[in-house]
Amino acid sequence: MKVLIVGGGGREHALVWKLAQSPRVTALFCAPGNAGIASMAECHPIAGEEIGRLRDFALERRIDLTVVGPEGPLAAGIVDEFRKARLPIFGPSQSAARIEASKAFSKDLMARLRQHCGDLVDDLALQCCRQHGPQDFRIDRHRAAQSA
Repeated sequence: MKVLIVGGGGREHALVWKLAQSPRVTALFCAPGNAGIASMAECHPIAGEEIGRLRDFALERRIDLTVVGPEGPLAAGIVDEFRKARLPIFGPSQSAARIEASKAFSKDLMARLRQHCGDLVDDLALQCCRQHGPQDFRIDRHRAAQSA
């Protein structure tokens, strides 16, 4: 089985490490990967957000399974594009990934479903400011809420 891992961080390193142990995996690719991953998989300098290039790579290499680590490519719709091309991929659709990628959307969704959750801005900002002083927050990006 030929497997492509999308990403290049610690999560993807762990995925590559474990998949490399499987006797069913005959070839392991990672895009973009990193120096540590390169010792276990063939890395290719394709960013996770370059969905068209990743799709073309998977088609050319006849990848049997793609696993996406970071939320950026998921939020950008990589799973939907791979499915259109009939490429097996593990991960949520773009609309499902929105729950993780957009804190504002997930908060509104939880409120509509009457699921208790803290007020992201009040709770997170207050806690962070108490520990680290004033912060500038980016709440609705293709990454988890983070301070600038």
